[in-house]
Amino acid sequence: MDQIVSPPQSTPVFQKVFRSDWKKALPFLAILVLVTGLIVGVPLLKRIARVATPASASLVDLSFSTPKTILTPGEQFDVSILIDAKTYSVSAASVSATVPSNLVKIVAISPGLYFTQNLPPDYSQPLITSNPGTSNLNIASIAIGAACPNVLPTPAPTTTPCVVRTGAGVLANLTLQILPTAAAGPAQISFDTTAGHTEIAALGQTTTVLGDATALSLTISPVVSSPTPTNHPPTLAPTTLPNATINQPYSATLVGTDADTTDTLNMSIRNLPSGLTSSCRRSPTTKYTVTCTISGTPTLAGTANVSVRLQDSAGANVNNSLQLVVQ
Repeated sequence: MDQIVSPPQSTPVFQKVFRSDWKKALPFLAILVLVTGLIVGVPLLKRIARVATPASASLVDLSFSTPKTILTPGEQFDVSILIDAKTYSVSAASVSATVPSNLVKIVAISPGLYFTQNLPPDYSQPLITSNPGTSNLNIASIAIGAACPNVLPTPAPTTTPCVVRTGAGVLANLTLQILPTAAAGPAQISFDTTAGHTEIAALGQTTTVLGDATALSLTISPVVSSPTPTNHPPTLAPTTLPNATINQPYSATLVGTDADTTDTLNMSIRNLPSGLTSSCRRSPTTKYTVTCTISGTPTLAGTANVSVRLQDSAGANVNNSLQLVVQ
């Protein structure tokens, strides 16, 4: 009997490749596993981090700003009340500023441009009063903004009747005056943060969200009195007059001068002999000097006591009596 011999079975091609190249494919498999882990793992880590670390709340901060902090008694100045709402949505604010009444006077308080609308007049009427609990403080109060519901639709409205704001801006403006009797030294403007005074209405919050309320420090400088300048009396030259001859032309010149070049000098001449007159002139650029001329033809013989008066604009005056003989 013939023996049947089975033909040898062939190995599939892919198996040969895998068996021969598995070492070459290993790096590619490792890269594939790494990429898959990044795609799935990173978002998961971020989500875990958000759950584990709650977001910190930002406060609403108030502060004062003025271009000048060194002032003199009697000086009036403006102060801006600034707000920084950060991430809160703010709809209204009730602000009260206090000043020491023995140093500073509150002239006015008015809304800034932070809110585009204000509460009704019966709420927002500016109020300037004395603090009933502290006799040496004055308070300026104002309520501004809009009355909004505690929960707003998304997005929040940007037009009336309810407008909310975030970020920084000028909440209100103060006009103040240092009292003329104020003593030199430090002074301070601060917010009245007691219950029922300075409050910020932030949507979604059940309590006041006022954070830092930074006071403003001022310095009142002493009044330095300038010494009163000395006013020098004017002088006349010459101090004598030449004699005149009857029925003959006559002329004489007198010059008045003031040592204070900022003064304006005037000269007047009286009691001239019959037939003589005087005329005076002053240069626009040298008002502290005046020149007068006595001229004419005397008609009567005799002796006259001519009165010459010099007076400057600061009040100093000098009277001269000059003798004029007509022969």
